[in-house]
Amino acid sequence: MSFLDFFDEGGNYDTNGSFGKVQLDDLDLSSIYDSEQLIEIINQFNDEGKHQDALTVARHLAEIASYNAESWFHLGNCLTVNGFFDDAKTAFAKAALLSPADSEMMLNLALAHFNTADYQAALEKLDSIFFDSSLEKELYFYRGLILQKLERYTESETYLEKCLELEPDFSEAWYELAFCKDVLGKMEESSVCYQKTIDQDPYNVNAWYNKGLVLSKLKKYDEALDCYDMAIAIADDFSSAWYNRANVLAITGKIEEAAESYLKTIEFEPDDINALYNLGIAYEELEEYDSAISHYSRCIELKPDFADAWFALACCYEADKAYDKALQSINHALEYIPGSVDFLLLKAETYYNMEQLDFSIQTYEKILELEAESPQIWVDYALVLREASLYTESINALEKSLQLQPQSAEAHFEIAATYFALGDKKSTISALTKAFTIDPGKKQLFKSTFPELYNQDSIRKILGII
Repeated sequence: MSFLDFFDEGGNYDTNGSFGKVQLDDLDLSSIYDSEQLIEIINQFNDEGKHQDALTVARHLAEIASYNAESWFHLGNCLTVNGFFDDAKTAFAKAALLSPADSEMMLNLALAHFNTADYQAALEKLDSIFFDSSLEKELYFYRGLILQKLERYTESETYLEKCLELEPDFSEAWYELAFCKDVLGKMEESSVCYQKTIDQDPYNVNAWYNKGLVLSKLKKYDEALDCYDMAIAIADDFSSAWYNRANVLAITGKIEEAAESYLKTIEFEPDDINALYNLGIAYEELEEYDSAISHYSRCIELKPDFADAWFALACCYEADKAYDKALQSINHALEYIPGSVDFLLLKAETYYNMEQLDFSIQTYEKILELEAESPQIWVDYALVLREASLYTESINALEKSLQLQPQSAEAHFEIAATYFALGDKKSTISALTKAFTIDPGKKQLFKSTFPELYNQDSIRKILGII
């Protein structure tokens, strides 16, 4: 039975020669040898989204017309649609071999190399195409796209702009040009290009999202939020849009709203470790330590060597005065980044809060081996030494801080407190004079820190305190 006979019997062939709806199961492909008829069936199946059925017909077409470039061309298209990119490349290569002067065949071969991430070969195939004015826009566009994948962004930008000169309403070209300009640091231009994409394709969720990213980099946070909101309105389950929306809200101090957006991210991506970690930070800033601990702990379940999560967990325990747990957590963090000064500082502070001053001092000594040029660390170290009644060592540490930062009112004030603890009234007043000269605001601390001296009129007069 011929193809025409089949449709005569079924009553689906009209007098104008076009075919009605076709079902693959109703076809006997082995009896159909007319290439044009098979191509029409392939096109119909593809139009209906029946891509696997179209591929089955295309394979038959290539078998019966193996020396026809069109056969391999349609097979290549069907293979591409079905995700068989390597096979598609073979099919397009055969089509190009049979019709080497056909620019469209060569363009599809180039795109087949593109789809298999062989970008250099794709570019070489484009270079071999005979100039065809009817494909000029496509050639510029795909050259720009391939150059973009090769990270040759300036060249890519040039070809995409040439493409847009030929067709200013080409939304995909605007989108890819926007990406290039973003990478090249041309943020304002990138934003404009994404808007051009949106003008042509208002429901392009990725364009709204990427424009939000660019505006975030430009610190135009209100406009960025509008973009993320539009992306979410188009696709409520767009987890990355929720995540970056949350980041903008956190940056702008809207911590509670940020937490809500991080929660939405996790609703769609339960194991998104960055969202879990940032949500922990939000809860920590809101002083909801139990919630913060829960989310940091989940991060560690997912990634046991996540040192920053261990550190954040320790901070929460320390703030909640659960010092034993804080110490355990910070030790875990130090297993992964043993030379982190921030981690060691928290460890020293935790030992101090646990009244284990010897261990705190030992930790500070290790810190100073790593960060000896920090005047503030010398001050902090001195305070622990003074708490341990190591007054001379405390003063030496404060003097070291002053060598690094001579105009430190804080260091002079702490030297005064240490001399006062030693009963050296003269040195106390001398150090206080220096502190108040550098920063008169320190006088506000005089009464609470040195009540005995404050009650003496003569000393208040010397120090200029009324």
